Amino acid sequence: MRIDTIYIKTMAKKILKPHFTITEFQAVSDPFTPLITERCFLMVQYLSYLRELLNAPIRITSYYRNPEHNRRVGGVATSLHLNGFAVDFKTDALQSDVIHELQKLPYSEIIIYDNFYHYAMPN
Repeated sequence: MRIDTIYIKTMAKKILKPHFTITEFQAVSDPFTPLITERCFLMVQYLSYLRELLNAPIRITSYYRNPEHNRRVGGVATSLHLNGFAVDFKTDALQSDVIHELQKLPYSEIIIYDNFYHYAMPN
């Protein structure tokens, strides 16, 4: 087990609970660096706040991607997922509520897709 994996699992127990799990943020083939880990915990703070505003669960569908994984899923070469600044998620909240509440968070981009939302925190 790599040291960053140990660190992530230890910190995840403290910070990701009660609403998020590390597996939502980390694809199997994409191990985190310490920098991505720090960004992940900042993202969790933003998403936890959003969850409170929406009063609805948020399900992470994509967070950090390494370049190979990003190509496989059709991500652009400049994707903010590559640096841990962006997350894709789903929620059962009304789309109008999601759009309204997302704008209360600091952001560099918000994209509304047919079946999920893309949020990027400032970088």
